Amino acid sequence: MKCIVMLVANNWEIDSRVIREASAVAAAGYDVHVICDKAEPAYTEVVSEGVTYHCLPAWRPREHLTQLPGMLGYHMRVAALAVIGAAKDHRPGQALLLAAKLTLGLVLAIAMAPFLAVLLGLVLIAGKLIRPLKPTLKKLPFYPTLAKVRERIWRDFVHGTLRNARKAIWHHFAIDSAHYLNQFGIRVAPLALSLKPDLVHAHDLVTLSGGYAVARATGSPLIYDAHELETHTNYWGLNPHMRRWVEIYERTLIGKSTAIVTVCESIADWLRDNYHIPRPIVVHNTPNLEKIAPGERTKTTLRSVAGISKDVPLHWPLHRSCTSPSLGRAILKRKRKYSRRHWRSAYPIACI
Repeated sequence: MKCIVMLVANNWEIDSRVIREASAVAAAGYDVHVICDKAEPAYTEVVSEGVTYHCLPAWRPREHLTQLPGMLGYHMRVAALAVIGAAKDHRPGQALLLAAKLTLGLVLAIAMAPFLAVLLGLVLIAGKLIRPLKPTLKKLPFYPTLAKVRERIWRDFVHGTLRNARKAIWHHFAIDSAHYLNQFGIRVAPLALSLKPDLVHAHDLVTLSGGYAVARATGSPLIYDAHELETHTNYWGLNPHMRRWVEIYERTLIGKSTAIVTVCESIADWLRDNYHIPRPIVVHNTPNLEKIAPGERTKTTLRSVAGISKDVPLHWPLHRSCTSPSLGRAILKRKRKYSRRHWRSAYPIACI
């Protein structure tokens, strides 16, 4: 029986799309394993509808640091592929710019690491030397002035230097992007390789680098399942620098995929037109009506839940997403004005 490994960076229990796809593949006679992140203290394994769900344990804080070399290794591999791909696609400017940024980041990291280590060591030594003298210093009449000078030195020089150096290395060497796009891949690789998959199915972009590494190591085909239009998402914590790397990762690794699946026609067209690939297969996020009793189907419609009669038109869809301080509110505000102007009798709907 052929083994299919699906990679999911969230809890499988709340992802109905993953459950439906995994169950359908298992029903077709395949051995399906879903490796997911349930953010629990210990590793758990659950079997449901013929599918084995492997729930990875949550990372301890120190592992974000100890696993950083591995994440940077994944990142450098994708970056090298991006440079080669840009050169092959006759985009020499982009290839040179990306190569220059990687080189600059590497030089900065190597050059500034000793300086930062010495500065941090001096700060720690000074703190240990001054701490026993603090009760005595507090009795001095000029201690308030001394405290202000110390605070200013720390704020403007030490802390400011460390912050600026961290930003220079963090952004130029793309450590934040490497962590965001490769963390799950590093965690999942040992387990995925031990399953010896005949096919790897990566759900969402954050699993794609890990899926590519596993597929390349095992010689198996790779499927990329784009749940979102990744380059236009507005997730909490994403900055413009990270969004550029999201585009680089997707453009680079989508060409290494054997097949691409997405959720709707418009995203399929966008991926085809922007990445010059065959049109992805569309698998809609529709409910499994077979599991809903015929008498219950009418009770779970949008109109029945919201109490909207059939004669009232719905301006649908307006916005379907989660809300956060940077996501959803501005879109809803704009669309609410639009619906008032064009559909005065329509209901603006938002599914949260």
